Amino acid sequence: MKRFRSTCILAALCLSLLPGSGFSAEEGEEKLDQTYVRLAGALGKSAQKLKESPESADAAFDAALKMSELASYLARRGQRGDMEKALSYFNGSLELREQIAKMLPFEPRAVRGVSVGLNDLAEFISRRNQPGDMPKAVDLATRSITLANQLCTAQPDSLEAQRDLAVSLDRMGALLVLRNTGDDLAKAREHFARCVDIGERIQKAKPDDTGARRDLALSLERLGGFLAERFGDAETEQALALLRRSLEIRTELYKKTPDDATAARELSISLEKLADLLVVHGNGGDPDKTLAMFIQSAVLREELMKKFPTSAQVARDLSVALNKLGDFLAVLDRPGDAEQAKAHFTRDLEISEKLMKANPESLQAVRDVAVSRYKLAGFAQKRGDAAEEEKHIKACYELLAEHIGRGAKFDASIMQLFAVLKDRFAAK
Repeated sequence: MKRFRSTCILAALCLSLLPGSGFSAEEGEEKLDQTYVRLAGALGKSAQKLKESPESADAAFDAALKMSELASYLARRGQRGDMEKALSYFNGSLELREQIAKMLPFEPRAVRGVSVGLNDLAEFISRRNQPGDMPKAVDLATRSITLANQLCTAQPDSLEAQRDLAVSLDRMGALLVLRNTGDDLAKAREHFARCVDIGERIQKAKPDDTGARRDLALSLERLGGFLAERFGDAETEQALALLRRSLEIRTELYKKTPDDATAARELSISLEKLADLLVVHGNGGDPDKTLAMFIQSAVLREELMKKFPTSAQVARDLSVALNKLGDFLAVLDRPGDAEQAKAHFTRDLEISEKLMKANPESLQAVRDVAVSRYKLAGFAQKRGDAAEEEKHIKACYELLAEHIGRGAKFDASIMQLFAVLKDRFAAK
């Protein structure tokens, strides 16, 4: 068999990351990130095996997988420089997967590897939200769906092939919602509904499989959230039913494995999404139940923050939960609610600013800080605190002006906010 072209390059890159071989903590870190050390070490070992056996497909498969795992972790961690490293690893993993598929064109796992690599890179690029990223992400996702459909045709009884197709359809649906041009939303709805159908079939075939139940919950959640956001009252009852069923599955899985961080995070997301929908479309006359959902979501994320204090994703999840809890308390405005809301908004800002400091190139981090400032400004205005309102709204404007002045492009809502603030402060 021919040797894989990237062997030497991959091996050199991976080995340089091995703990004790040039790896050190970032400046200001109190201790090494042990998860990073573990993943980098595993990748280094895989690279060494591939270097020693460049003709081994198994070694190449393993190295590509380890590269993807490290890339995913870096993308979640969000420290300075992590996004560039993550992109490099995602690209490297896909390149190696594509080479494997060329060597083994008739082996399903080789084709599947390319489909998975395309999905991983598409999701990362879309989340990065840089100019020109959307067309690239859509192209990658389209290629992934094509390969996934080929595998389903070749293996009609394979549940794994069906699941991979559902993942590809879900990724594409999310991208179409973000792009939202032409008939994108109609196509997205079709993709999300098809994911639910696939999830139902797999769960029926494997009723005790935790992964199958998680996948189904995610598909229900995605379709329910989409219907609620895009079609309003006409689809509210269907959306509520989908989200409630998803929450039932998530709750059951969490009760079985309360120490599972993934189960805890997914339950917190389901609670948050259902509570959001109840806020927008009526809470059935029981705001206390909606408040309890927001509180439980925040509590779950507080617990995860204690377990993973260096995780940017966990920190951002908590920031979002605090923001939503503060919003709901501010609307309720019962005795003591305002003080609690302000405390949640303030902590949300502290977390967001810490994340932005750790990764100043991240537009998502900048956006989160700007939104937190804007929320605090609005809260202060309602409470009649003009000085506090001016402090936060000015900080929001200056932050956006700094980055937009350097060419940063945010989503439409943030750009509209900036235009309003610019008019306000330009007049002074």
